[in-house]
Amino acid sequence: MQTCEVPPTPGNKAGGLTTMTEKNLGSFKTKGHGRMLGILDCGQRPSRPGMWGINQVRGANDAYATTTLAMSGCHICLFTTGRGNPIGNACMTTIKITGNPRTAEMLSDMIDYSTKPMLYGEKSLQESGKELYELMLRVAGGEPTKAELLGDYSWTTPHGTSYNGDY
Repeated sequence: MQTCEVPPTPGNKAGGLTTMTEKNLGSFKTKGHGRMLGILDCGQRPSRPGMWGINQVRGANDAYATTTLAMSGCHICLFTTGRGNPIGNACMTTIKITGNPRTAEMLSDMIDYSTKPMLYGEKSLQESGKELYELMLRVAGGEPTKAELLGDYSWTTPHGTSYNGDY
């Protein structure tokens, strides 16, 4: 497994991040209380059910990240965005979630779920979690996501060498 620091994307920098390590630490903080079972290499399948991370040292862009999740067996990606990435994926359903009220309003045609009501005390964490879970079940049952309705099927082939400087 390789390790190196990937520089943040322009959008991450504009959002206040200085390193991708900083972003990942935030992800660990918000992952909940479940135990991380291990880190998989790109395309490696989990050996058992549970929470796993994927080593994406070469992938700073979101198309790469969602593609590597699909390569490792993920069927539905809950993609959180603060600034409003409109990403979909060609081989894995992508549900876009934001807690940013401005993003939720301005990009309502691209965002599947807003946590704004929970963040502003209009709904409990349990109510919001139940709504998101029910959305996942509907999507797994065939309800199209906003990306699917827009025809956004982003894709990249992880190859380990950046030819355009994005990872």
